[in-house]
Amino acid sequence: MVPFKPYFVGDEVAPYKRAVSVQKSARAGGKHNDLDDVGRTKRHLVFFEMMGNFSFGDYFKSDAIPWSWELVTEVFGFDGDCLWITVHESDDEAEAIWHEQVGVPMDRIQRLGDKDNFWQMGETGPCGPCSEIHIDRGPAFGPDGGPLHDPHGDRFLEFWNLVFMQFNQDKDGTRTPLPKPSIDTGAGLERILALMQGTDSVWETDVLYPLIEQGQSLTSKKYQAGNYEDRDSFSLRVLAEHARSATMLVNDGVFPSNENRGYVLRRIIRRAVRHAYLLGTEKLVMPSLSATAIEIMQAAYPDLTTNRDFILGVLTKEEERFRQTLKTGVSILEDELASGTKTLSGSSAFLLHDTYGFPLELTQEITQERGVGVDVEGFEREMTEQRQRAKAARKGVQNDEDATAVFRDVVERPRQECGLHVEAVLAGHLGRAARQHRLGTLLLAFLEIREHPLPLLRVHDRPHAGAVGELVAHLHGLHPADAFVGELRGDRAMDQPAGGIAADLAGVERDRVHELLRRLRYVHVVEHDGRPLAAEFQLHGHEVPPAGLADETP
Repeated sequence: MVPFKPYFVGDEVAPYKRAVSVQKSARAGGKHNDLDDVGRTKRHLVFFEMMGNFSFGDYFKSDAIPWSWELVTEVFGFDGDCLWITVHESDDEAEAIWHEQVGVPMDRIQRLGDKDNFWQMGETGPCGPCSEIHIDRGPAFGPDGGPLHDPHGDRFLEFWNLVFMQFNQDKDGTRTPLPKPSIDTGAGLERILALMQGTDSVWETDVLYPLIEQGQSLTSKKYQAGNYEDRDSFSLRVLAEHARSATMLVNDGVFPSNENRGYVLRRIIRRAVRHAYLLGTEKLVMPSLSATAIEIMQAAYPDLTTNRDFILGVLTKEEERFRQTLKTGVSILEDELASGTKTLSGSSAFLLHDTYGFPLELTQEITQERGVGVDVEGFEREMTEQRQRAKAARKGVQNDEDATAVFRDVVERPRQECGLHVEAVLAGHLGRAARQHRLGTLLLAFLEIREHPLPLLRVHDRPHAGAVGELVAHLHGLHPADAFVGELRGDRAMDQPAGGIAADLAGVERDRVHELLRRLRYVHVVEHDGRPLAAEFQLHGHEVPPAGLADETP
């Protein structure tokens, strides 16, 4: 919805008046955080696909409502007599259309307030009343009475939400009518799939159950469908969902790290690995589960097949790394909990985070299972003190400030000045090295991290050179936790000379490099602990980017 906001409020003219989409979505942080509920309920997922149709000042309620009914009854095949409708308590127009135009009986149309039937994207911005379609799954799932008397949706399950974008809300809460009312609908694919396949939950659908079966095979544990008290079944659901979520996130350019989206991915992977540990398996689970997820999803997303080896490599490294410390960390935490404490100290939570790689949220999940809290404020104090110590240490490193200054100067240099050769400078405690190759914009640095040097390429401005940087970092085993690779944009194949250089640097067959390069994208920043590692330098060779890239600004 966010990309469409300018169209809804009238700031921009949409290039099309109508649109439909199946959007890849992930909820694992912020306002809509479903991560901790995954495996505990019948419907919560981190990764899901959201279907929707949109009108930008074109059709409105009188068309959107009948079309939605046509889709769910004639295409999806749901029995209209089992469908219930909710509208906003003030929306006489929507109620009239449902009853008079569609033919839904009044006793199956219910009015609800702002909490349930008014949608807004935040404190400000486009908003409006909404109307939801619910399906009655029968007396086995709860008492009668409609959605009004079923707040958790156990019997009357909501599966389609039609948002009528009528207003723009200001900071003071004032709602001004939009110049052209619009439509924004949403329906979770997995939820509809469960209804169409007649399963009790999303876990038994054909996009998730094969992953549960794979989990059973890897752990030799038995899954009990519909049992939400059984610990093994809970863990198998977590493995299935998190493997699929991690696979899709890595495929879209997210890498495990300690910052932003990378941290969310790390939490997902490490929560899955912890549940594999609970199931008693010491062998790697993420590669096999991810391969199954790719097999399930590749028909809809063919790039999963192209990126298969890359995805499995990222997940394998992250799991291997966490497994090295997981057992010790769990043992330390168990000793703390065995003392009878009611609150785990902030220093203990920080030790688990800093030394054993336990995200705070994972520690909280474990302690919550034992009825113990965590001193989050104490943890945050420890984190702040660590950052201050690191900052003070960096100030004492020779040329560290110079390195950062040169880095920023080059990265911010206008495109027309890219012919200038700037020598790379590394922070002193990371080592000092630079190798020159006559290809676009390249930086090769050696990071002395984890007892052996790891090569890293930093690339700016040229998407074709950016692919080299990303490739070499991963082929050399550079873990994203040590050098976080930021957002990836674009999708350009690599030219042959660049592929050859990458092959030489990485010591692998060129054919393999070229195959991998075709799926790599532009890298725009590389950081370690949230700060730039090195300066970039411009090498002469390609004064103009290859054909098709000259006018492209990443």
